[in-house]
Amino acid sequence: MVLNVDGELKGLAMKVLLEDVATVLATEVEIGKDTDPTKPIVEEAVKREWLDLRVIGSRKAYVPVGAEVVLPLGHREARVEFDFAIGRVSAEAEPLDETELVELAKEHVKRELREEPISLEIVRRGRFTLIRGKTRRYLFEIELNPYSGNIRKFQPALTEEAMLEVVLSKYPEGQVIGVERRLGGVFVDLISGKNVLVVRLDQKTGEILETRNLSSPWDALRKSAGAILEAVENVELKSCLVTNHEIVRAEFEGNEFRAIVAYDGKTGKVLESSVEIGPGVATELTLRRYRNYSVLFTEDSKEGFNLTLGGERDVLKVFVSLSGEIRELDRFLRREIVEEIALAKIREVEPSPSIEGLRLSDHWEVEFTGVKAFGRLKIHRTGGEILEFEYQYIESTITKAFTEFVKETYGDTIGVEWVAHNIEEGYAGVKGIGKKGIYFGKYNMLTGELMEHDFVPSGGIASKLKLVQVEGKYAVK
Repeated sequence: MVLNVDGELKGLAMKVLLEDVATVLATEVEIGKDTDPTKPIVEEAVKREWLDLRVIGSRKAYVPVGAEVVLPLGHREARVEFDFAIGRVSAEAEPLDETELVELAKEHVKRELREEPISLEIVRRGRFTLIRGKTRRYLFEIELNPYSGNIRKFQPALTEEAMLEVVLSKYPEGQVIGVERRLGGVFVDLISGKNVLVVRLDQKTGEILETRNLSSPWDALRKSAGAILEAVENVELKSCLVTNHEIVRAEFEGNEFRAIVAYDGKTGKVLESSVEIGPGVATELTLRRYRNYSVLFTEDSKEGFNLTLGGERDVLKVFVSLSGEIRELDRFLRREIVEEIALAKIREVEPSPSIEGLRLSDHWEVEFTGVKAFGRLKIHRTGGEILEFEYQYIESTITKAFTEFVKETYGDTIGVEWVAHNIEEGYAGVKGIGKKGIYFGKYNMLTGELMEHDFVPSGGIASKLKLVQVEGKYAVK
């Protein structure tokens, strides 16, 4: 029994004492000087007043005070010393040098990847040594125990060139536009034909795990540009960028054409678009809509283009925005068509009309004269309908008509003394003197119709009084 041991050592000592199967392993044993084994027991018994205590037997026990262990550490050995008296453990080992660590790393890389390392570099030394390097097709990181040389962690990954080699072997006509490494693998964005593809590969083996089609940028362009594309030549996809391997942003160019389209690759929904055209495309778009017209002239502005078109019957003014939107600004009948419509109407009252004035305001306004009448018309600017028609017969026409009326009705020949116009009321009064007396008439200036007439015979006081009354009736007030 050893009284001066504590903690774990006490338990170990008791185990040696009490268990027959216990053994003591030691390379060196030192025996302390002999002491009376009964003495401490008797002393303890006296303290406890165990006066009848007797020793009936004794047994020797070996209690180790220390140990030394040699452990194999891969290519090295470690020496560990235990001091059982105070519970201290100490170890001593020599770490591998850099050359040995690099050689161990090379051997592991060749064994795992079956490729010779092209370069190796020790990045960090500490509890574990980190080495980075590359082979023809791989990048790798390897962590080693600097004492044992054991591999703690090995992470190989195919190089970007190797990844692209795998992808392009499957899509030989593809154009790579993006590469990204993630935890889930390596993502390669590429244009193949007219589609955008996302290919996911295992970064260790290069195996293609997934291929997603983000639909065609051309489909998105057709959705946003529509019929504009029919008027554009030599459209090309100039650039394409994929964000987060889902959102595609494509830029197109053509003759007098530029467009940018962003769309969701999963749904094909256009998220953003802008289109810009030149004057030639604006003209072509306009003529495609107004097929029976020709362009008279074009004027550029900051916002777009103003075009004036001529057709068989009318003139058209349109605005074409830089994005290709066409908006009709104005439409009106051609001048020569307006003249034809006006002359056809005027000839109903005037056999030989002459157009004196023709101008476009809200509608076409026409002024005319003739041998019988003069006046004005208002003609609808687009439809050609007669909105207003005002005319008056000229004095010579009224004079001739009244002279013939008197001759046929009264058998008299007259000389017209005056013709008085009442423009507001639309009539003209006429006075003629003949052999039989004095004649008066009132004509409708719009129709030329004789509205009423009077005759005052010559001579006598009664005739003179009547003359005063009648003349006031036909004279302009």
